[in-house]
Amino acid sequence: MLDLEPYAYLSDVLARIISRSDTDPIDDLLPYNWVNTNAGQTMLEMSNIATAA
Repeated sequence: MLDLEPYAYLSDVLARIISRSDTDPIDDLLPYNWVNTNAGQTMLEMSNIATAA
């Protein structure tokens, strides 16, 4: 519904959760506030997955 790439969203959010401190707000991790900072890297990873299959 929000026109997000599910793989990109989940991989980025999970990586951010690991690197955050306990006091950081989580508002930027919600789907409607999320900004893909690794758009090019995610597309490269997905193309590697497609060629490996």
